Amino acid sequence: MGYAPNPLCSVCHGAGFVNPLTLDGRVDYSKYVICPAPDCLADSKQHYRETGEYLELKGVSSRLQTFSAFKVRQGTEKAVRAFHDLTRGNTDKAFLLCYGGNGCGKTHLCQALTSELDKRGIDAHYYSVPALMRTLRESISTNNTDEWVKSLTLMGGLILDDYGLGRESDWTEGCLEEIIDARWQEKRITVLTTNRDLAELSPRIRSRFSDAEMSVIVHISANDYRPVKREG
Repeated sequence: MGYAPNPLCSVCHGAGFVNPLTLDGRVDYSKYVICPAPDCLADSKQHYRETGEYLELKGVSSRLQTFSAFKVRQGTEKAVRAFHDLTRGNTDKAFLLCYGGNGCGKTHLCQALTSELDKRGIDAHYYSVPALMRTLRESISTNNTDEWVKSLTLMGGLILDDYGLGRESDWTEGCLEEIIDARWQEKRITVLTTNRDLAELSPRIRSRFSDAEMSVIVHISANDYRPVKREG
């Protein structure tokens, strides 16, 4: 674990947890909460959530992938607004589909969203879809496919990047459809990015993200912002 209580804390005396107070000011000995004292467990946990070690567990490759570091350019404005709305809880639509060409900022926005959702206490994870599909295929030999599907279905925020980047089997595509369908049923935060035309998405996935009551679809029309390597 990357965080710990303060052994010298005068509130919890190093335990990390305390009994909360009831509305009338009495101690509720039937419950425990994380110690909120300065420099104790709550602070330590929050600081750990901002470290590269923690973010790596969530799939975020760099602490530099933040909203403040994102360069808003013409063609990215609607997507940035949609990601911000989901981050701040300013929308009742749990699904977000973002599509656009390579290098237009989709991955940066996805990783920034993952970090910010976790700061809000939402258990969010970022996955590259091709890598996740490899993991699901490998899970067949270890007999834990059902555990993976259940975990991906139940986590608070599932951020799926680069859908359609590689060819998938009918089986892995079916797993992804099952996960997205289950999350749609439960209205759990789910983001999907792709560089494909929307007509190329699987009908079942396209249907879920086309639900206007549940989903927002945004297009990034900006070109690749990564520097072009010049010859010579």
